[in-house]
Amino acid sequence: EARFSAPRRIEAPSYGSAGVVAGEDRDSLLDKFRPPAWTTDDCEDSLQCYSCDSEFGVLNRRHHCRRCGNTYCDGCSQTRTKLLLFNIREPARVCDACAAEAPAENELVDKHIPRLKAGARFDMRKLLGKTPGSLQLSRKLDDLVFRPPGDRPPICIPIKAVDEVRQGLGKDSRLLTLHVGKQKMAFEATGGERECLAWSSALNEVVKRSRRNITFAEEVEADRKKKRAAEHRKVAMQRHWESRETRIKKNQTKRDALAEKYGLRGVESEEVLR
Repeated sequence: EARFSAPRRIEAPSYGSAGVVAGEDRDSLLDKFRPPAWTTDDCEDSLQCYSCDSEFGVLNRRHHCRRCGNTYCDGCSQTRTKLLLFNIREPARVCDACAAEAPAENELVDKHIPRLKAGARFDMRKLLGKTPGSLQLSRKLDDLVFRPPGDRPPICIPIKAVDEVRQGLGKDSRLLTLHVGKQKMAFEATGGERECLAWSSALNEVVKRSRRNITFAEEVEADRKKKRAAEHRKVAMQRHWESRETRIKKNQTKRDALAEKYGLRGVESEEVLR
């Protein structure tokens, strides 16, 4: 491989403004999952539980979720779990929503990514036969690299370019098929059906998460803004109805005063004003 200046790269299709161009610098998949900033104790988002909206006080302490950084009451953050995606290897407090996401993320870091980075023997299927070689995920987790034997250059497939990963074709369950734009690339697992299934599952997880257009921190911040906007609308509606109730009471007071002034106690004040 030393004779070749660069590996051959499969061109990636464009996905709007987030298109992937062959050879461009791309961030690692794990860079998208850096933990967001914690909400401070005196900010608007920390006055009540982010989940049940119970107000914090002396008897209702606030707790930060170690995954999303939002504040919760004790009842909404009782789960303790590892967060391998954030390099937290000891059980840490998380909210109920993050507790549901953590197992899949831990499996991604602890099982799927190591399997793909370790590589496996696959034969690339072609019209006129097979090319033996190996498949391996790149160090930055942004390319799937097929390495044929000898001096032939490796083929790099950008993970973001992969639209779909399928296991099996007809009765052949050893085939791993990648849909890259209009291309279909088939690889036959020499290790058999179980290895192909494990690779298909792991690669699907990596592809799904690499297609995220925003980072996890941006996603959390967007959710905070959405919740703030909902709270502001709720307060505005509450003030509107309180104002309406106040106006109704004032009008009723005026009607009662007019009825008493003109000695019309037995007549509906509504009809007097008409």
